[in-house]
Amino acid sequence: DIDGMADINEVVKVSTERCYKLSEFITNFANVVKIPDIVRANVDINGMVHNCMLLMESRCTERNIAISTELTASNPIKHIDSVLFEQVIINITKNAIESIHHDHGSIVIRTTDNTIEVINNGDIITPDIEKKLFTPFFSSKPAGQGLGLLFIREVLVRHGCQFSLRSEGELTIFRIILQS
Repeated sequence: DIDGMADINEVVKVSTERCYKLSEFITNFANVVKIPDIVRANVDINGMVHNCMLLMESRCTERNIAISTELTASNPIKHIDSVLFEQVIINITKNAIESIHHDHGSIVIRTTDNTIEVINNGDIITPDIEKKLFTPFFSSKPAGQGLGLLFIREVLVRHGCQFSLRSEGELTIFRIILQS
């Protein structure tokens, strides 16, 4: 009967859409797993951070979020993979943007001789969530897949960096301690 065919068509449509979503998820996961080998070079940390801030500025402006840098005067040079590290800073900043759901949002990317910090006044990370943050497939975002922080963790571990993501008072800070 015609009604039965409509139901079957709907089931096929939903199943097809689900397959595409699953395929996209698997592709994203494979991209995380296949992080390229690190190619180290001497990198001007302040310059790299400034460029990442410039890349994210328009996204912040769209959301009425102030973004700025506080760069150390010592202008540290570190032996890192600039492409992978830039992606890490961009991903952290993107997460910070997505965590801000109010007016007067702000993000500051700060450098010292051995640290990079991305500081925001978005959602507070509870101790419960903090424990799970770098777990594969865990996400506190409704549509999150839990792969972004996995990528960040993998790149930072490969660089020998220590790192943390936690709320301190009203601010959330992603802190990366660079190797000397």
